[in-house]
Amino acid sequence: MPQQSKVTYRASDVDVEFFELLAPSGTFNILPQLLSFNMFEDIYSPNINIEIGINDSANIPFLGPIVGEEMLNFRFATNSSGGGIDSQAEIDPGDMYLTTIKKRSIAKDRQQIYVLRFTSSQGIINHTTRVSKSYRGKRIDQIVEDIVDSFLDLDGQYDYNIDKTKGLENIVIPNWTPFAAISWLSKRAINDNDVPNFLYWESNGEVFFKSIDSLVQNEPIQKFRYNPLSNDTTKLEAAKAGVMELDNLSIDNQFNVIHNIDNGYYASKLITHDIVKKKIEESVKGLDDFYNSNVNHTDEYMPISNQETAYQVADRYNFAKPLEPKRKSENLQGFFDSNTIIWPKHNQMYAETVSDLYDNKVADWMLQR
Repeated sequence: MPQQSKVTYRASDVDVEFFELLAPSGTFNILPQLLSFNMFEDIYSPNINIEIGINDSANIPFLGPIVGEEMLNFRFATNSSGGGIDSQAEIDPGDMYLTTIKKRSIAKDRQQIYVLRFTSSQGIINHTTRVSKSYRGKRIDQIVEDIVDSFLDLDGQYDYNIDKTKGLENIVIPNWTPFAAISWLSKRAINDNDVPNFLYWESNGEVFFKSIDSLVQNEPIQKFRYNPLSNDTTKLEAAKAGVMELDNLSIDNQFNVIHNIDNGYYASKLITHDIVKKKIEESVKGLDDFYNSNVNHTDEYMPISNQETAYQVADRYNFAKPLEPKRKSENLQGFFDSNTIIWPKHNQMYAETVSDLYDNKVADWMLQR
């Protein structure tokens, strides 16, 4: 349980400045009732969520009353860097709004335990807002920034960290939620290395729209190490050096070849149908296409070899015109029928005039991984 103090002594200590529940009827200091605090940040999730466990003997849900219009107001810092109070990392995600009370139970007479779940302002606004807007001649990063600025962050409480994307788009967002629009744009965004694995997420008062390709170039923010012979003293010394010692290490699932084959991890095929020109084209990609000097990876080598498989796979006739010379190999990277995608397109999508050509370049981003 966090302790309210002005000085931290250990790397795991937390310095709490305030921890309050802002209700329509007043402000409640809930630090004395706090049992647990969990803040969920995920690069695959567009907003932050917080869950706090409360040990309540004052019946705050009735006294407030708590009706779902409350805000969590807090600020605290951690000393995990081991550099003292001046080097603390402040945790302040901004406004957090109550969404539900759950797991509420009576522990004993005049005592109840429950969990309050909060989400960031983006998470609330996304459910109450729709984007219906057209964009012409804009990069995807510019469109994402406009959606955040115009729909999700009207009060300007967030900083933006957005990678530049490649190419210009002519698109219409058809009355989608902001998160749905950004998710759709993320799948189509390509960086200067022609890599399309963009993600949108929120972290500690800042929103990010970045590619995994650029993230893996950065130095690690935190290092973790597992040493079964470690004790409390060595763990503390490691924390002061910026390394966190793990108490336990387990690997639940390392790989699943069948799952990877079915989902096109090793090889895949895209068949496009131009509904205006009535033209069908085919494009294929294998895992080995992405292990080149232009693409950054966490590992230098592919997770599978180039060795031919012991089993034989029949060749298949191509009904669509290939966009590149026909490729055939007897390894997992060459079995392109493992995952086949059919996608419509036409060269005058969102065109204003007959001469206004637009290509969604689906072959550039759909098969990338």
